[in-house]
Amino acid sequence: MNTMRSGIPRTPGRSVTILLCGLVLCALGAAAAGAKDDDVKSLIIGASGVSDADADTARGKESLSLFDFYALAVKNTERLALEAEGAVQSQARRDQALGSFLPRLYLRGAYLFPQSESKMSSASTKSYVSLYARQPILTGLQELASYMAARSDVKLREMNVRYAASQLLLDVASGYYRVIRAEKSLATSREVLKLYRDMLGEINYRVALGRSRPSESLRINAQIFRLEADITALEDGLADTRLVLGTLTALGPDFRIAEIEVLPEPAYDPATERTVVASRYDVLAAIQQIEVAKAGVLQAEGGHLPSVYLEGNYLLYQRHHTGTNYYGGLGVELPLFLGGATSARVRESESAQRQAELRLSTVTRAAYEDVQGAYRAWMLSRREYEAYRKALDSAQDEYKTSNYEFQMKLVTLLDLLTSLASYQNAKDDYQQAALQFGFNRVRLGVAVNEFAGGGVAVLRNAASPRATEK
Repeated sequence: MNTMRSGIPRTPGRSVTILLCGLVLCALGAAAAGAKDDDVKSLIIGASGVSDADADTARGKESLSLFDFYALAVKNTERLALEAEGAVQSQARRDQALGSFLPRLYLRGAYLFPQSESKMSSASTKSYVSLYARQPILTGLQELASYMAARSDVKLREMNVRYAASQLLLDVASGYYRVIRAEKSLATSREVLKLYRDMLGEINYRVALGRSRPSESLRINAQIFRLEADITALEDGLADTRLVLGTLTALGPDFRIAEIEVLPEPAYDPATERTVVASRYDVLAAIQQIEVAKAGVLQAEGGHLPSVYLEGNYLLYQRHHTGTNYYGGLGVELPLFLGGATSARVRESESAQRQAELRLSTVTRAAYEDVQGAYRAWMLSRREYEAYRKALDSAQDEYKTSNYEFQMKLVTLLDLLTSLASYQNAKDDYQQAALQFGFNRVRLGVAVNEFAGGGVAVLRNAASPRATEK
């Protein structure tokens, strides 16, 4: 008895070969898409200019410079990594959109029960295995618009990574200079407290000899108590600022800051302001957002167009098969009435494009304000720095002279206290002006993209040579 059942003429080798080819093509497509994904680390390095070696070097130092803090913030915090992951996702969406132009190949199969033993049964009631292919030719403008949007979104996300890197540097610089400001204010207060205590010893000696009034000793004591209270407040403030910077860099509050470095003069020329603003990453990101919106309009308008595609099916196996093993065809779909949904999507997309254009205008105006404000602040702080330096020199000379004249009994204690207070205020003002000048230099560099990517070498090269290794 012949137990073989009739079916389609087939050779096992050919079927297996077709199946393996399909699987290999799918695997190659997936591998190619994965190979195109930019690594998160390379995106971060390209945006910040900070390498793993920079972070490792900073971690091995006892005293850290501004660049060291920035390198550790880039390495140890999630801020840039979050933006970089968004860029990687956009690259994957771009590859998906590119893949929509390529044919689809499916292995289809069904096992139906109960199985029909009749050769006259319809094909729809028989178990089968087949290869199905579909090649879109025109699906409105879905494929083209999706690819255009994805390509612009990749650029947008990359600009966001670079902008995030510049803002991280600005935040690190703000915390860095605040810590130095608090440390210097505390050091000045302690220095003045020591001078008051030395003065109190001299006054107490004079009071014991009857050469000074007891009220003078009480007056100095009052100033000492006031300074001690101020020092306690400054210590609390310093702990807070150190915590902020330590959290931003994932260092914790225990760190030492190297001697502050002096950055070179900025290369920015106000005559190039328009070019500088046009190259800022926030402006470039806003431009790419318009391109994404334009692609959305194109996609929505494509909803009015027909869809055209090729499809084919090759039957690998079917019980009691009769007839051809394959078929192919050209499919066409023309939308006639969709309830106004397509027109509504067009209006929505056009509104999104206008919104993106308004956002570009807002971002550009803010960029001009940022660049102009940063440059003006830097110029002003430079003049203030020079003025306060002269004021400090004068106040220091005055205090030295008053102290000598007090020893010679040429001036009163009140005169000496006044000159000491003037010296303390002048030193505080000078230190604040010097630190503000340094911060405004960094702010200007960030505003004009000076420190972007490889430009961060300006900070790396300016690191204090007195920052020692462990």
